[in-house]
Amino acid sequence: MTQGFFLDMGGLAFDTRTAKGRYLPGNCPSQLILKTAGIKHLVDHHPKVFENVDISQIDDKTKVGDFGKTIACLQTLWFLAQCLSRLIQGLPISLLEVREESIPSTL
Repeated sequence: MTQGFFLDMGGLAFDTRTAKGRYLPGNCPSQLILKTAGIKHLVDHHPKVFENVDISQIDDKTKVGDFGKTIACLQTLWFLAQCLSRLIQGLPISLLEVREESIPSTL
């Protein structure tokens, strides 16, 4: 599961400097990040590539400790409790409360 999230977030990238001209066009960026279709192609045709994706290496790259994860879980539970209580009382839930993108990032 951890490896799947890692791949879905763009964790698998390839250095293309040695392949330019032979397999890739010359104006290709020096690093390619695989999306879903590329990952599916590799799973079907070259599954040995994924043997190098180790869960311990992925966990080592996380920037958040257990305290940060606990705070995030508590905030999520508080948000769900607020939404549930509003639904029970028949009160509306505004888009500002649901959509994080609606809050300006300059605050």
